Amino acid sequence: MKVQRSTVGAIVRLVWRDPTTYDTDDRQPPVGRAGLTQWTEYGRIAAVADGVVTLVHAEVTARGDLEARPRYQGSCIPEDLVESITVLLEPEGRRGGGGGEPKGG
Repeated sequence: MKVQRSTVGAIVRLVWRDPTTYDTDDRQPPVGRAGLTQWTEYGRIAAVADGVVTLVHAEVTARGDLEARPRYQGSCIPEDLVESITVLLEPEGRRGGGGGEPKGG
């Protein structure tokens, strides 16, 4: 799925597929996208570049050390593996007065 650059900065629910191995007692292995693992992740889209979505999940600092530089945890996901994006909170500066309802994507 092509991820819109306008989602950069938005808080989202992102569903994507990942290559995996399988173990089955059925003679027919999983075929196509059904054979891929599905992930659902939440975070802020930090960037979309070179076919990769950078999703920040957390900003953390050492306990009690408010002066420390934060560290960031997240995922880098190939755009081609993204199944869907639901915008939960628009990026700062693009928020309307519309009651904060999630938008499908």
